[in-house]
Amino acid sequence: WNKDVIERLINRLTPKEQKVIKLFYGLDGGYEASPLTISQEMSMTEAGVNNIRLRAIDKMKKNYKSIIESFV
Repeated sequence: WNKDVIERLINRLTPKEQKVIKLFYGLDGGYEASPLTISQEMSMTEAGVNNIRLRAIDKMKKNYKSIIESFV
């Protein structure tokens, strides 16, 4: 069920946050991408990528408890 939890957490993010997280952690079956690679693909700065990634991780942490409770 771990994959299901991760998918539910990611689905609560904005499309841009989803893309950054999936690319950074290689969640679409690809390789993990660096902030530089992601920034080039998404036409933004590395700092912007890192800000989005950190904001998305924070959102996922906040939503984790409600997602886990839905399994109980």
